[in-house]
Amino acid sequence: TPATTTRATTTPATTTPATTTPATPATATPAGPSELVFEIGVEELPAADVQATADAVLADIADRLASTHLGHGAITVHASPRRVAVLVASVARREQDRDEIARGPRQAAAFDADGNPTRAAEGFARANGVSVAELTTTEVKGVAHLAHRRRVVGRPAADVLGEVLAGVVANLRSPDKNMRWNAPGLSFARPIRWILALLGAEVVPVVVSNLASGRTTSVHRSDPYPRREVKSAEAYMGTLDGAKVIVDRSRRREAIREQVVPLAKEAGGSADLDDALLEEVTDLVEGPNAIAGHFDRSYLELPAAVLVTVMRKHQRYFPVRDDRGSLLATFIAVANGPCDHDLVRAGNESVLRARYEDARFFWTQDLQRRPEEFRADLERLTFAEGLGSMGERATRIGRIALALHDELGPADPGGQTRATLERAAALVKFDLATQMVT
Repeated sequence: TPATTTRATTTPATTTPATTTPATPATATPAGPSELVFEIGVEELPAADVQATADAVLADIADRLASTHLGHGAITVHASPRRVAVLVASVARREQDRDEIARGPRQAAAFDADGNPTRAAEGFARANGVSVAELTTTEVKGVAHLAHRRRVVGRPAADVLGEVLAGVVANLRSPDKNMRWNAPGLSFARPIRWILALLGAEVVPVVVSNLASGRTTSVHRSDPYPRREVKSAEAYMGTLDGAKVIVDRSRRREAIREQVVPLAKEAGGSADLDDALLEEVTDLVEGPNAIAGHFDRSYLELPAAVLVTVMRKHQRYFPVRDDRGSLLATFIAVANGPCDHDLVRAGNESVLRARYEDARFFWTQDLQRRPEEFRADLERLTFAEGLGSMGERATRIGRIALALHDELGPADPGGQTRATLERAAALVKFDLATQMVT
């Protein structure tokens, strides 16, 4: 998955050093191009929506800017659970002035046989605020048309961007499920809570539904200053860095890796950095804070697949293995932002202990029954409407396997291979009736 979504035409401007204090708005207005930062602040997004939203916003804002006459450089979109941030380099201060030609009726239909203007010509002239005599002609595919050439003065960048950015917010949609809140006309995966829009040091006025843009962003809720003012677009990334918020997804992923690896080494092993889990955790936190926890070694008697499934799927923990690949009684959790490590560690260990107790109970109960008993229980599980039970399905699978062996299988002196296959056919799918699976 791409860590940062970018459409490059020029190199983005360099961000300023991090700051942890509220900024003082600047008043100077530069004459040349400036960087644009546009942040859409939301309640925590589902992990699956973070990168998808970044991709959608990039495509939308690129198309909308292309339909204007406003010069700009590279467009970069970052996303994290609580924000989507658009950075556009070298945005011109106003659109380019340009000549536009309005095409009217064919010249043959614009004048009668005596050379007098027809109603079509007069209507076209009236619509453009000029007289028929002031109209010119243009040729389209070899056919002459009346035309009006006018000089269009470019609009200020703030006016153009206000419309463009409001359209991006109004067009936001989740690829999965959308919700509504007390903001008429808006619908997204999670409520949109704030908008930040800065062109250089100036606030770009963006109004959509009941939201209006400003220069204030939100950081971690536990931060002493959960709301921070951003001095300028160039200072945006530094302001968030100073609040321990990493908006750049690639940096966030690497920060997780850099924290998890040494913690696993301290525990005497190496972290099981599953790519899918790493990507998911990257989109669950804004300020990664890895914490090593431990569980009772007696749980290692359970199958490793059970322990790993609980850690990865249910808790989003990274397992730790020794140099032989065996699990250690250690896990690594990733908290969001600064926190009390001892308190968070104790809470995660408690949750994992409860899940492992459940797993041990189910595993112990399952071991007290023979596989044939579970196989009989499959008759109570429906496979699909019209296709019978899971037990009937298992029987069909066994019959087909034996038939294929008899017709296509290799030579089997003594019938040893067929006997093994018969045993497998008698037990196929039995695990679906175990407590561990259900």
